[in-house]
Amino acid sequence: MADNLETELARLIREEVRRQLADSGVSVKDPGPLSSPGKLLGAPETKAFLLGATVALAAAALWPSVKPALKPALASVMQSLNEAADKVKSGFSEAQDSLSDLVAEARFENDRAATGPEAPQGSGS
Repeated sequence: MADNLETELARLIREEVRRQLADSGVSVKDPGPLSSPGKLLGAPETKAFLLGATVALAAAALWPSVKPALKPALASVMQSLNEAADKVKSGFSEAQDSLSDLVAEARFENDRAATGPEAPQGSGS
C-alpha cells in the first residue's frame, strides 16, 4: 500500500509541475523511456548500447589472438594512407604554386596597364 501511495504521490507531483510549467509558457515533453525501468530496458537506445558493449567486450577478448594476423594488414593500410597523404600534400603544394604564379602575373599585368603603354625597346635614340 505504501508503494502505491508513493507512486500516486509522485504522479500527482509530476502532473502539477507540468501544469505550472505549461501555464508559464514552457513546453514539457514526455520523459520518454526513462519514465520507468520497464520502458528503459525495452528502449531501442538500450538495445543499441548493449549490442555495442557486447561487441566491445568480444573484441577485447579476441584481440590478443587476432593481433598477430592483423598487424601486417594494418601496416599495409597505414603505408597506403601515408602515401595518399603525401600525394594530397604534393597536389596542394602544386596548386598553391600555380595560384601564386597566376596572382603574380595578374599583378604584373595590372601594374603595366596602370602605367600606360610601354616605350618601344631597342631604339637606342
